[in-house]
Amino acid sequence: MKLMTAYQQHISLDSFYQQGYQTLTLCHPFLSVRAIDPLSLEKIQELLEYKEIDFYLKINRFFFEPELKELKELLNDIKDLSLKGIIISDIGVFMMLKELGYSKEIILETDTTLTSSADINVYLEQGISGVVVARELTIDEMIQIAHDIKGPTSINFFGHQLMSTSRRQLLEAYGEHEKLSFDKDKLYKMKEATRPNSSYLIMEDNYGTHVYHGSMLNGFNDIDRLEVFKYLIVDPLLMPDELLFDIGNMFRYGTISNEELIKKYPTISFSRALWDIKTTDKKEKV
Repeated sequence: MKLMTAYQQHISLDSFYQQGYQTLTLCHPFLSVRAIDPLSLEKIQELLEYKEIDFYLKINRFFFEPELKELKELLNDIKDLSLKGIIISDIGVFMMLKELGYSKEIILETDTTLTSSADINVYLEQGISGVVVARELTIDEMIQIAHDIKGPTSINFFGHQLMSTSRRQLLEAYGEHEKLSFDKDKLYKMKEATRPNSSYLIMEDNYGTHVYHGSMLNGFNDIDRLEVFKYLIVDPLLMPDELLFDIGNMFRYGTISNEELIKKYPTISFSRALWDIKTTDKKEKV
């Protein structure tokens, strides 16, 4: 069980490692979506020289027919890099990587659809190395899946949780209607009129619009049950560096308790997301 988080250019690799992060994800402008700091292949290659940390490249968007030529060319350049592996969302990327002879880890993360051991085992039998299970599952369901599948499982553990994503440029359309201007790759706070106590974050990039919950998932209360998972993923979106480092130190050394961590950041709303709420139960109530 290890922590995994996204690389950020303003934090040195030594700092990541010293604060308990031995695994980082990297992003690329064409291959990645919801990227904090997208990097060129040249910059990625430079980072891979740091051998104390394992690096995964996130290819976490879905590709369309006109993009396949560029995608294949980039994958051909990537396949020989000294990455620990690649995290994908589009199963077509998996097929291309196999055609190109890629032999390192390929982790599947589809955000919402990996919800049963039967489904996941099909992907594992086809050659997928591991999965990040769906955010909609309860923690009990995630743990059960980890016991039932034939490969390693990872989960989202800390940070703002992605709620929905659309290929459409929804902020741009709303701005045109309301005569407002919104910047690409910038997070905005959003409230829903019918839920006055709700809080959300919304951003638009070149590949669509993405909505996150306003509170941060905090999985530390269940840390003693999470050894069945390979990676616990910390999303640093809108997260202060100090909190990111506190999470790493708390995980690695147990320097402070979860109660002390929560008290230290009174302006941040922490939650357990859907860890205790079955999606089917919510639908039945509706």
